Amino acid sequence: MNSPIGRTSIAHWIIIVGIEYITPLYDYFHRELLKRRFLMMDETPIQVLKKEGPRTQTKSYLWVVRTGEDGLNPIILYNYTSTRAGENIKQFLKGMELGFYLMADAYQGYNKVNEARRCCCFEHIRRYLLEAITTFS
Repeated sequence: MNSPIGRTSIAHWIIIVGIEYITPLYDYFHRELLKRRFLMMDETPIQVLKKEGPRTQTKSYLWVVRTGEDGLNPIILYNYTSTRAGENIKQFLKGMELGFYLMADAYQGYNKVNEARRCCCFEHIRRYLLEAITTFS
């Protein structure tokens, strides 16, 4: 006998799987990421259709954080925030040991992470250099 499964039931199952299985796995990898000495980080604006707080027309941000080439398996995590505030970066990287390397663009929010030695990625350096050349040409 075929019995259709409702969208509400499927959505509920997906939420349960996320809470029970994916969240602990994500938390484990986040703890492991915080033990590394070299991270790369960038953010991109996204629009979320339903969210608490600001109107849906405002930007939210999805941050990608990746471990560097240190001979270990790479860890790549995504972190959603409703704002681009540097405090979000600081909170996500809370627990990193003093002196780790953080490769990112020139966004001032990364300066909130006092424990980091800031590095700029070559793509952003190239972009800034090309902009400077065209400005002064």
